[in-house]
Amino acid sequence: MVSALDYCERVLGLAPRTAKERLRVARALALLPAIEDELRAGQLKYSIVRELARVATSSTERAWIDHVRGKSLREVEELVAGHRRGDLPTDEPDPNLRTAPFVLDLTPRVRTLMLAAVARIRSDADHDLDDDAIAEALAQAVLADDTASPESGRAKYQIAFNVCRRCDQAEQHVHGYAAPVTAEMLERARCDAVTIGDLDVATPERASQSIPPATARLVWHRDLGRCQTPGCRSKRGLELHHIVRRADGGSHDPSNLTVRCSACHQAHHDGLVTIGGIAPDHLTFVRHEPAPAVTPNPIVADAVAAIVGLGFSKTIARAAVDAVREHAELGAAALLRAALARCPRPSS
Repeated sequence: MVSALDYCERVLGLAPRTAKERLRVARALALLPAIEDELRAGQLKYSIVRELARVATSSTERAWIDHVRGKSLREVEELVAGHRRGDLPTDEPDPNLRTAPFVLDLTPRVRTLMLAAVARIRSDADHDLDDDAIAEALAQAVLADDTASPESGRAKYQIAFNVCRRCDQAEQHVHGYAAPVTAEMLERARCDAVTIGDLDVATPERASQSIPPATARLVWHRDLGRCQTPGCRSKRGLELHHIVRRADGGSHDPSNLTVRCSACHQAHHDGLVTIGGIAPDHLTFVRHEPAPAVTPNPIVADAVAAIVGLGFSKTIARAAVDAVREHAELGAAALLRAALARCPRPSS
């Protein structure tokens, strides 16, 4: 057998997608002894274990087991959705982590074309990609403007955000819809963008491109038009990335720029990898495990809830409380007073 997937298909009769899921769960159970024991004893169904394996760790598995006891598969799926590995079941879910199925009814001819396209994307990436990364690559292949790429020197993104002056939350208008924009999404887009200015003005502002076109072309050809992340040779969905962030004083010099595919670029901004050094020959690349779950301090959680109850956003409330967490040792009242002093006053 050339791989475990080959064995699962030829000997066990499993379809490739089913086999990948079984292997994912098996690898996760190697680090989840309590959940494995529950599965062996028949106390947890495999379908429930399959979902818990997405989020549980050795330090949180007992909390997840107790929380899902007696729940249906649908209830467990809803509970797991929006949580990262290491989260507790009582942690607030992140809506940006929720996934939704996207079903297509295809004829055999078109399905064959789709499978060939997915195979090409996987081979270009030279590492395993999840459904989200594959769908993004397919969408970018259709939506990409050949005149707007690192090769041409033109920026990939045009940014038009509405930002609330009070809570600093941003949204982007895309084809008639207002889509929420996370801080990570905004930072990633700003790596290489044409900024067209404020939309709430009578006279349009002059557009400005963050990276000069000549510099973008130089970096693209220097990096051979492919992702520079070790183990990834993708030539699709390429973006320019600042090694030292602009917010931290990073420049547009070629030594501070590198070509990344969209999947590797997003992983960096999600904190899963760190890219450092000097381009092109002295780059460093470090992968990180998701941060372990931290048991929340009830005083801190109550302070955040109280500030949100006063009309502030969760982002502002959490930032204010995090800045004065040392006051939690003095009690809830001291923490709340110190945090409120950090919250911006509403404008008239």
